[in-house]
Amino acid sequence: MRLLRLDMNRILLCVIAIALAACNQASEREVERSLFRVLTLKQFPHGSVFATGTAFKVSGAATVVTNNHVVQDATTIVLVYWSEGKFVESEARVEYADQAADLALLKAVRPLPGVPLPIARYTPASGSEAWALGFPAAADAIFGRIRSIGDFLEKLTADASMSQPTRTFGTVSGERPRDRTTFIQHQVPISPGNSGGPLIDACGAAIGINTLAGPRASAIFGAVSSRELVDMLQVRGTEANIIANRCWVMFEPRYMVYSVSVIAALLVLAIALVVFIRFSRRDFRWVGRNKIRKTFRQASASSPKVIDITPIPLGNGPEQPPRSMRQGRSPAVAAARSGRLIPTAGGRPLEIPLDHMPGSVVIGRGPDCHILLDDPSISRRHCRLDFEATGDVTVHDLGSGNGTRINGRQLSKGTLRAGDRISLGSVEFRLELNSTADARGALPVRNGAGAWLLAATDEQGNVTRFLVDVASKGTWVIGRASEEADLVIPSPTVSAKHAVLRSSSDGQLQIHDLGSSNGTIVNGRRIGREWTAIKPSGELWLGGCEIKVSRTNSQLSQ
Repeated sequence: MRLLRLDMNRILLCVIAIALAACNQASEREVERSLFRVLTLKQFPHGSVFATGTAFKVSGAATVVTNNHVVQDATTIVLVYWSEGKFVESEARVEYADQAADLALLKAVRPLPGVPLPIARYTPASGSEAWALGFPAAADAIFGRIRSIGDFLEKLTADASMSQPTRTFGTVSGERPRDRTTFIQHQVPISPGNSGGPLIDACGAAIGINTLAGPRASAIFGAVSSRELVDMLQVRGTEANIIANRCWVMFEPRYMVYSVSVIAALLVLAIALVVFIRFSRRDFRWVGRNKIRKTFRQASASSPKVIDITPIPLGNGPEQPPRSMRQGRSPAVAAARSGRLIPTAGGRPLEIPLDHMPGSVVIGRGPDCHILLDDPSISRRHCRLDFEATGDVTVHDLGSGNGTRINGRQLSKGTLRAGDRISLGSVEFRLELNSTADARGALPVRNGAGAWLLAATDEQGNVTRFLVDVASKGTWVIGRASEEADLVIPSPTVSAKHAVLRSSSDGQLQIHDLGSSNGTIVNGRRIGREWTAIKPSGELWLGGCEIKVSRTNSQLSQ
């Protein structure tokens, strides 16, 4: 069952990974770490001019891009940012400038944080979503209460919130040519200070470098196309993360209908896979044996599921008085040492070998019952049968939901004799008792040091139990064919001679495979012909049958 849960968890994780990969949403935090504020000082005849802009990392450890008009004629260029709670500044120089495209590559004197942003070589679709990051001067003036350059520099070095870029969102209108340069017209609000900052699409790629705003229009903005930047980098031979094709974004509004459909399909697929694995009971060869199982189900469809008890011959040992004498019963108790409940509607009889059961037998749907009946009209603990020394059987209803009836009469307690009809819910049986007093009353019983209890559950839910004596030191063949196996499991997934079981000299239970078709698995590992120990509560599979192994100190009869 541990492997079953692991497989279901893997499937769910795969579905989640597929959904996340399809979404492919950009990480704003990754973009932020690659964004820097640009401070420049320009000397003119009439005096010095202090200006700010934005730059983002495009290559290596220290190469960034910004607008050429941000750094043109600057005598000093400084990139500033906050790292690990500390203000950091790094001088930079212009490596290459393209005045026509209004782009400039800067090289910092020290390594910069973040990673190079992916740069789109494709044309963004009209109507697609986009967002901008930058350091607009208007935000500094409004929220930082900046009144002078000195005030600005003081707050910049002391207030970490000054390093927080401003995010704005909008849509792309399309590409527009301007002075032999390709621009992207968009409706993502920007203002002075945003110059040189990235215009990011929903895939997380830079599709433009924000450059201008319409002087008399509140929703007309422009960014130099990232394809202009790609051309400049390729001419320079600068390595960069260039993206050739746009990703598919699930949650973009125009794709929302398709996205919901895909997510619903993935969820249905995940549920179907989990259900398939759950009901195939970890046997992944189930599909190939479907026809065999179908035939097996049809053959037993009319028979309720039942626990069969198959006794194992025990070795010789000290004899003790018969069990009926040790329990204070008269020898007459052996008058009904076995019985059968025969379905009146037809089907396989339910054998009750009392030599290997207690004098009281509980019938129901629960796994703790001696006889397990898989029918929805039967309660988990439906009734109890007490086999008396007189040969009669006393029936006790255990508070069942649909009641217990003897010969059509509902009662909470009654006496059942051979030939009587007993109805449990909607299932009716006829009781047959075998009188074997002479044969079984004299059988000796040995008090072993203990026993192994093996409960084999096949694909139909039928349970076969075996008792193996610890001290017998024998070997037993487990298989499907009664003429070739000592311990018979009637399942099509078990070979005629499937495996050999033995009780070792130190009291361990060991098993090895006999070259079976569907294998023998111990604690998740398929074994061969080497002897392998089975521990109590260990995991054991023969084909598609799960076998629970436990120790018991019950006294066993021969």
